[in-house]
Amino acid sequence: MSKYDAARHGIIMYSHPYPGVQDQEQAAISSLIDILVALSILMGYSVTTASFVTYVVREHQTKAKQLQHISGIGVTCYWVTNFIYDMVFYLVPVAFSIGIIAIFKLPAFYSENNLGAVSLLLLLFGYATFSWMYLLAGLFHETGMAFITYVCVNLFFGINSIVSLSVVYFLSKEKPNDPTLELISETLKRIFLIFPQFCFGYGLIELSQQQSVLDFLKAYGVEYPNETFEMNKLGAMFVALVSQGTMFFSLRLLINESLIKKLRLFFRKFNSSHVRETIDEDEDVRAERLRVESGAAEFDLVQLYCLTKTYQLIHKKIIAVNNISIGIPAGECFGLLGVNGAGKTTIFKMLTGDIIPSSGNILIRNKTGSLGHVDSHSSLVGYCPQEDALDDLVTVEEHLYFYARVHGIPEKDIKETVHKLLRRLHLMPFKDRATSMCSYGTKRKLSTALALIGKPSILLLDEPSSGMDPKSKRHLWKIISEEVQNKCSVILTSHSMEECEALCTRLAIMVNGKFQCIGSLQHIKSRFGRGFTVKVHLKNNKVTMETLTKFMQLHFPKTYLKDQHLSMLEYHVPVTAGGVANIFDLLETNKTALNITNFLVSQTTLEEVFINFAKDQKSYETADTSSQCSTISVDSQDDQMES
Repeated sequence: MSKYDAARHGIIMYSHPYPGVQDQEQAAISSLIDILVALSILMGYSVTTASFVTYVVREHQTKAKQLQHISGIGVTCYWVTNFIYDMVFYLVPVAFSIGIIAIFKLPAFYSENNLGAVSLLLLLFGYATFSWMYLLAGLFHETGMAFITYVCVNLFFGINSIVSLSVVYFLSKEKPNDPTLELISETLKRIFLIFPQFCFGYGLIELSQQQSVLDFLKAYGVEYPNETFEMNKLGAMFVALVSQGTMFFSLRLLINESLIKKLRLFFRKFNSSHVRETIDEDEDVRAERLRVESGAAEFDLVQLYCLTKTYQLIHKKIIAVNNISIGIPAGECFGLLGVNGAGKTTIFKMLTGDIIPSSGNILIRNKTGSLGHVDSHSSLVGYCPQEDALDDLVTVEEHLYFYARVHGIPEKDIKETVHKLLRRLHLMPFKDRATSMCSYGTKRKLSTALALIGKPSILLLDEPSSGMDPKSKRHLWKIISEEVQNKCSVILTSHSMEECEALCTRLAIMVNGKFQCIGSLQHIKSRFGRGFTVKVHLKNNKVTMETLTKFMQLHFPKTYLKDQHLSMLEYHVPVTAGGVANIFDLLETNKTALNITNFLVSQTTLEEVFINFAKDQKSYETADTSSQCSTISVDSQDDQMES
């Protein structure tokens, strides 16, 4: 080659740093950051989803859910409406999250199809999580405990499943020749797909890992297709989330459907043991039982036929309601008295359809005259629960409008109906006030107004006047009396003997799940009253008081001083041959000699009769396996099953 040609050819060398090392380090750092972002999103949405469902728990806790069912809202309608409502508002934090990702353009969650995959993961996580949270809503009695439990469950299953799989995955990469580790990793991944938290959190991590691989290959100039939605990537997680949400929500609907109740009623025939009727049953209670069982009560609006509720605990059999039979005709206010644990609340829960009887039936007569089960005639029932089933953020008037629509009142008549109830219950000054700002007495009046919407044939009032001032209490009694005069059947529970005396045309006292007596107020006091009460007002003279006490004990043996307040003395006098007339004549004759200013002789009060019966009430703790006692605390078992 000539020198000329050699000058035209040669080798030129350039020295530059290899870009792959720097890009690989940057990709590792970005991948780590993306994993931290994914875990942060998982933790954030674990709290966010839990905060949505606590409202459903509160409605269950306050019995607002049960009140809505009684008013006419079906179980399916209730849960579907709540689900749609929660999902719509859930879109707000989802939109914010997607917006932030789009603004900062995080490659792992923004590039190509990744933003769509993240959006789908967020939506499906809400779909699956709301469904299983609804399923457990009936297990809680406090919204705070429900919120903490939901968050802990999300974090526990999310973080632990991801960490467990990650540890096995990295070990399999450290030992590529060990096929067992890789098999364990794939198996765990398939098992953890049953948890929505894993699908959501690991799906985000899978996106970041896939993006880091794509970025690494791109540094070498290799273009690799995006496989985000493939089944071996995020596709399986999308399918798992959809399946979980659908399964949990279907179970939520199915548990409340009549099919489940019918199955329980079917199995009840084989499992329930009828409680034997005791030989010491009161004659009035036996007469009422025979009246119902013989068909003589066929025209009564409410019929309880051999009603029994039994709870089978681990070591004990608890009988909350023991073979109750009673008929309540139209135009009667029936009072149900008993200490806590006697079975009153259990009867009310069975009347409202909240729990199912272990044996027996509850029949309600509809407006056409035919008898039917309580579940099929719940629209005929107005219910005022013991605890106000109200929403703190809704006004008094808005409550009435809502329940008027639920009852099916025509739209053109709703305003008139609402304002009529506001005036009738003296609620007009508070109609625009949120219930959280109302007094307890005002809330009780609103709860009573809600029970009166739709002109029900049967009113169930659980301590309706508790917390009211005397004027409001007597006004409420007047309204209840008007409903009774209009042929409405009222079932009332109360701890106020004064209220029962003012309203009840007939009442019963429950002890250990059984009626101990039944009849009119005067009939019960005449049969079970043990003597008389004598109140005497004297001049404030100690000698006179001692003289009067000796005088009473001399003429009426076994008389004792019950109470003393300043110059007022109250004695209990046993039944005497002459009765009230003999006591009155004796005191009137010696009025001047004993320095008596005035005196009052009365029959034994209903409260005294009640206390005498209440002494026989057994507590849950002291009841043995075979005892026929009752408890109210175990009612929560059926709440959890039915809600």
